[in-house]
Amino acid sequence: IVILLSWHKQAIPSELDSIAVQRLIEYLFSNCSHRNVIVMKSNLDLIKKLIECWKERIHSPTVILYKLISEPDLKSKQNAIGLSLIGILLANEILPYYVPPTPTGNLPPVTTGSILSTIPNDLTEDKFNDTILRNMKNTYRNIYAAAAEVIGMLLNVKKLKNESTQRLLEQLSLILKWHNSQGLSDTYVTCIYSIQKHYSLIADKTVMNKLIFGLKKMYGDIKIECLESLIANITEFDSAYLELRAAGILDILIHK
Repeated sequence: IVILLSWHKQAIPSELDSIAVQRLIEYLFSNCSHRNVIVMKSNLDLIKKLIECWKERIHSPTVILYKLISEPDLKSKQNAIGLSLIGILLANEILPYYVPPTPTGNLPPVTTGSILSTIPNDLTEDKFNDTILRNMKNTYRNIYAAAAEVIGMLLNVKKLKNESTQRLLEQLSLILKWHNSQGLSDTYVTCIYSIQKHYSLIADKTVMNKLIFGLKKMYGDIKIECLESLIANITEFDSAYLELRAAGILDILIHK
C-alpha cells in the first residue's frame, strides 16, 4: 500500500478498478483498530493518505462504519475509531452513508460481493445518523466532542452537495435538548463548539441566547469554547456588544 501511495500521481486507479479499490478500503477499515495506540494511529494515517489520493474512486463502506460506531455502552471509548474514519471520509467530502446505485438493464450490481458491503434493509440513513448522534451522549469528552464534530462535518458536506440537512438537524435538535434537560451545560457547549467548527449555522439565535445566558457560570476551556462559538454568528445580534456586556464580557476581559 505504501508503494502504491508513493506512485499516486501516476497510478490512480481507473473506474474499472473500483471494485478492487473498494475491497481494499473494506479491508483497511475492518482492520484499522489495534490495541497499540501507535499502530492504530499509523493505520489511520495510512487510510487518510489513501483516501486523499484516491477519493474519486472511493465509496464509504457503510456497514463496516456502522459496526464501528455501534457500541451501546456510553462509558466505552470503543467507537472512537469509527468516528475517526467517518471524519476522514467527510474531510474528503465523501458521505459516510452510501447505497450502491441500482443497476439498469442487465448490468450486474456494482458490489464487492462482500457481506460487509451489502446494506441491510433496516440500516437506513436515519438509523446510521442516529448512531453517530448517540455517541454525543458518551461520558468521555473525546468521544462526544468527536461525534459532534463529525455531525458538523456531515452537515457541511451535505450543504456543499446540495442535499437536504433538515432531517439531520431535527435529529441533532433532540440530542441537544437532551443535554439541556440533563443540566449538562459543559457538554452542551462542547458539542455546539465542535459542530460550529464546520457548520457555523448551528449557532442560531436560540443557541446564542443559551450560550450568552450561561457565560457567567463557565470557567476555563468551556468558557473559551463558549466565546468562540459566539463569535461564529455574532452578527445575528443587532446589539451584540450590549448583549455581551450584559453577560459580563468586560469582567472576563479585565480578569484576563
